Amino acid sequence: MKTIASFTVNHDTLQKGMYVSRIDGDVVTYDIRMKKPNGGDYLPNPVLHSFEHLFATFARNHALGEQVIYVGPMGCRTGFYLLLRDAVDRQQALDLVRESFRFIAAFEGEIPGTQPRECGNYREHDLAGAKAAAADMLQVLATGAPCGWTTKQTPEKKGKRRAFPPLQERNAHDIIPCRGRRVFPPVGRRCPRPRGHTAGTKHRRGPALWIRERTTCTETETACPP
Repeated sequence: MKTIASFTVNHDTLQKGMYVSRIDGDVVTYDIRMKKPNGGDYLPNPVLHSFEHLFATFARNHALGEQVIYVGPMGCRTGFYLLLRDAVDRQQALDLVRESFRFIAAFEGEIPGTQPRECGNYREHDLAGAKAAAADMLQVLATGAPCGWTTKQTPEKKGKRRAFPPLQERNAHDIIPCRGRRVFPPVGRRCPRPRGHTAGTKHRRGPALWIRERTTCTETETACPP
């Protein structure tokens, strides 16, 4: 069987952070990695469960709630997936996650959806643990430049892939997955190999193999892939 995209990410080098995992049509999957993979420290099931209830409740009641497709935990217990419509830009996605985690870290009272008629395992919850996990991850999400992202990255050599760098270490709109295995031309330059695309037009979707380096939060995508 074909290997799914999430299994092609090198988990040996993956660190805590927020990543663009994949783009499918108009849906962007964000990888919110709260624990280092295979590091021996994982989110306990009760913590993961409480975190899911609070995260999903806040996100779906947020101003961007109608753009939220799915909020759910990873089976490996190292984080969460957040699926949003691509109408939500990278900065808005990061802000949504930060606000959600602040809500969880400060939450008091009864966890939403913890009645027997509302949940299939209503007894397995740990609010204190969920709050601690949110507070810990907020320290990771709080670092970086005003836009949240600062570092640059280019793809691995041919035949290899590595995880996208954390969103909080990128410029806004920096991660632009498209077809190909090389970096986009510098901002403002036309695509040298249009191949069916109009040079200079926007291009946002496609297999997550291209990364365009940017320098500010406000520049417009002007290049297209070969």
